[in-house]
Amino acid sequence: MAFQFWQHSGVRRKKKFLSLDNAYHGDTIGAVSVGGIDIFHRLFSPLLFKSYKAPSPYCYRCVLGKKYPSCRLLCLKKMEEVMKKHHKDIAGVIIEPLVQGAGGMIVSPYGYLKGVRKLCTKYNILMIADEVATGFGRTGKMFACGQILKKELVKISDFPHVGDVRQKGFMAGIELVKNKKTKEPYKAEEKIGWKVCCIAREKGLIIRPLGNIIVMMPPLSISNQELESLVQITAESIKEATG
Repeated sequence: MAFQFWQHSGVRRKKKFLSLDNAYHGDTIGAVSVGGIDIFHRLFSPLLFKSYKAPSPYCYRCVLGKKYPSCRLLCLKKMEEVMKKHHKDIAGVIIEPLVQGAGGMIVSPYGYLKGVRKLCTKYNILMIADEVATGFGRTGKMFACGQILKKELVKISDFPHVGDVRQKGFMAGIELVKNKKTKEPYKAEEKIGWKVCCIAREKGLIIRPLGNIIVMMPPLSISNQELESLVQITAESIKEATG
């Protein structure tokens, strides 16, 4: 639609798209072309069209070596560098607002989304908000249970092998690390996320891993008691799996 908009507007040059590292927007050729997760997308690379990339706002493992908020959202400045150079060719910027789900439940820092919107306006680029996973109040305050989840997750954040707990509304990710101080990750062959989820299943809870990250996306209809049970079983499973 973004491409079509510019074509009908007489701006024939705008044919490219800008997306983020760690992005996931679906499994069609077009959607994969603006994705950014090698484990999902590398196989299809010969079929894809070229898109521009900007750094993901992954504060826990910042590829720019900075820390929020002292970084002053350097990742946005890097995005602007791409826009400044290629804005005449870019039809749209596509992002997962507030949380990059499949990329590791990466929660955008305060001010990032608004910054993207301002840059799109500045450089006359359409902003495409892919809210398949983040819509209907899942990242906001529509449901009080989101605040309960945040409160319960605090209990897990101090575990010795929990490096980071990221949460926005009803979307959360628990990143497991071998060394909390150095952020050393578990090796892929250790399958630590898989082990946690298998233990949880034995306890009656179905959750999924994304590598070393435990994903929590409970149904919006969950009760407070069920939510507390979800976090409790997850905590027990992490303790058992990490020793």
